[in-house]
Amino acid sequence: MDSGDADNEDDERTPTVEHPARKFPYEKCEQILADFIECTDLENEEECITILEQYQWNLLGNISVRHGSLF
Repeated sequence: MDSGDADNEDDERTPTVEHPARKFPYEKCEQILADFIECTDLENEEECITILEQYQWNLLGNISVRHGSLF
């Protein structure tokens, strides 16, 4: 165990949401979620998060699939 390891320090970094292919800051996920809700008219946040996670929070990919077209 390395006592000089900076990763163990308690700092005020922005929390991240981890996904298989990438990490996003929490604020970025909140914005993607808000945009997705606005574009799809879905109101259930848990359902929206589940859908977004299927495409690793790719907003355009999710909207394309929901509307049956590719951008």
